[in-house]
Amino acid sequence: LIVCIHKEGWWNMALRSVANAATTKPSVKLYRDICKELPRIMTIFSLDIPAPVVRDRIANMFRANSHVKDDRVIGMLITKGYLELEETVLQYKTRHQLLNKIDPTKLRKHVKKESFLEGFLSGTV
Repeated sequence: LIVCIHKEGWWNMALRSVANAATTKPSVKLYRDICKELPRIMTIFSLDIPAPVVRDRIANMFRANSHVKDDRVIGMLITKGYLELEETVLQYKTRHQLLNKIDPTKLRKHVKKESFLEGFLSGTV
């Protein structure tokens, strides 16, 4: 009898989570799906950027489109996001394309690299 109540409790909890998933905004669901796939993507493409930084940059991509109010445009952006995720997971993208998407040059820290001659004279090359 205790086991049946325990199972019924789990079943009720599962129904609540399904009901919550149905009411979740599609953009939030897309973001969560991307975050679930992120560890695998980072392993496949051997990214050396920390996962919290990548998640933050992905969130910024979502925030860049937060002004959109038309349902058709939102649906198109959600579909495009899922296509991008699928192409990335299936490795249709190259590492360079993914890095440019996640870490564009405007966000990279531009460190002045010393020339070969300066490195050679300082003994670091």
